[in-house]
Amino acid sequence: MSAISKQSKLFEKSEIIALFQSAVAESFLLYSKDLRSIGRDDNNNPCLPMNDEEIDGFIKIYSGRCGGRIGAEVKRAKRRLVFSELIKHKESGIDLTVVLVHKIAIKLLGRSFDKYSVINHFAQKGRTKKCHTSSEVIYVICNEITPMLDELSFDLMDIRLIAKNEWHNSPVRFDIINDWNKQRGMMLEPNSDKKSLNELWLI
Repeated sequence: MSAISKQSKLFEKSEIIALFQSAVAESFLLYSKDLRSIGRDDNNNPCLPMNDEEIDGFIKIYSGRCGGRIGAEVKRAKRRLVFSELIKHKESGIDLTVVLVHKIAIKLLGRSFDKYSVINHFAQKGRTKKCHTSSEVIYVICNEITPMLDELSFDLMDIRLIAKNEWHNSPVRFDIINDWNKQRGMMLEPNSDKKSLNELWLI
């Protein structure tokens, strides 16, 4: 099942926020495991590379991977909001067809939903009559949902910033850096001009 098809139920905003918070926490958990793998192998033996550029390369890869996961969750949260609002409009009596739902999604999100989710909620079996929902109604719907999306975007950004700050001050991060510094200290020659890893990288 695709990520888009998973929002085929109606979500309240509080649920969308809770799901996003959980996903962000999971993303940082995976990030910490990725970072720890730079200095520890599968058997927990020290394996920190001697080359600073190699370590920096790993950090960039893993940071990008974490950011990508969270970015995908932002898009998923927005799709859930729009899809849920369109279901509410349909249940209120507005004639929303599959084609109209796809058009609204593209207008608001830049892409459509999973076609099976749309068919399950908005297709009308045996329908032959023309849709009577006017372009003015579609305009009103989009204008109503847009500020909701904007508000959600701000909420998601706050959650991301809080999670990032919590990670930066977390015992897990400090444990990783301390482990790297310990390994680096063991590997450095006396009077080496190399800096400690917490001076080199802001993970």
